[in-house]
Amino acid sequence: MATWPCRVLIVDDSALMRRSVRAILEKSDKIEVIGAARDGVDALRKAEELKPDLVTLDINMPNMDGLTCLAHLKEANPAITVVMVSSLTDEGAAATLEAIELGAIGYVAKPGTMSSRLDQVEDEIIETVIGAHEMASKPARKRRHAQAVTAAAPVPRDRPATSFDKLLIIGISTGGPATIMDVLPELPADYPHPVVLVQHMPPTFTGPFAQRLDKHCALTVRESRNNMPLEVGTVTVVHGGINAEIHQERVGRYTIRHRKADPKAFFYIPNIDYTIQTAAKALSPAKIIAVIMTGIGDDGAKAAHFVHTHGGIALAEAEETCVVYGMPKALAELGCGHVEPSYRMASRILRVSRPR
Repeated sequence: MATWPCRVLIVDDSALMRRSVRAILEKSDKIEVIGAARDGVDALRKAEELKPDLVTLDINMPNMDGLTCLAHLKEANPAITVVMVSSLTDEGAAATLEAIELGAIGYVAKPGTMSSRLDQVEDEIIETVIGAHEMASKPARKRRHAQAVTAAAPVPRDRPATSFDKLLIIGISTGGPATIMDVLPELPADYPHPVVLVQHMPPTFTGPFAQRLDKHCALTVRESRNNMPLEVGTVTVVHGGINAEIHQERVGRYTIRHRKADPKAFFYIPNIDYTIQTAAKALSPAKIIAVIMTGIGDDGAKAAHFVHTHGGIALAEAEETCVVYGMPKALAELGCGHVEPSYRMASRILRVSRPR
């Protein structure tokens, strides 16, 4: 059981950013900001002195950068919870994803990098910190640290790679980059259906994210391009900043089409509900396996429930492994086929993927 308030140490070399993050976190009565540090060296000293429950950690800092600081924090106290506060640059994306591999539980965008949607960013920062602290109090997840796969052996097929019976769509958000490692590396190279991963993520993040996943998966992982064909043996990560429509090009051939997303119409982009809805229309709901995992809000729940009630399969992640039990909770309350912790999700996917 988590103890409250969550005692937070803010680490950032910008005094303005330290003040901004503090002001956001102090809006929640579940969070107490106990200190701030200007760089990695200062952070290590104050972490030893103040014993925070959680550290929000910038990446690019003088004297000691965030990745080095993270490694030292985890060495001194493996149980400490760390959330990265990242800029939305290409360099920030790569470093943030590396930080998650090193043990950070998640990341949020720096306030100001998405100033047009500051309210959403503020909610995400607060929910991520609260969710990360709650996760630290739960039994350790049985995360499988998959070994990198250099090259999967070619899979013999009696049919074209673009011909398939079902489509697996995974929708995930806050805590997703770490959680999805419980699932995708466990799917074998001969998994019989294409996989589409819709992760709420900025445009600069999805390319590096797909590249890192590809190193750990037997399936080929790639970032989506407009009009990219869906193929067996692949995981397609939807490009950030757009909505992805599943389109029937011709009989037996389906593609992903990029659609400009109006932030006034879609609170979350890429939008999970949109992708599942278009897939259900293109293929029929009975041919969709929709999986909704950790994340804020309810994106994906309505469309996945529609799939569930029209002959398809809908799976929700269990609360015990969610960083934020929002999206899968919404689906579970509406109704779905199965609720599974992240470390059992792949085996459930494999069971429901068999011909019935």
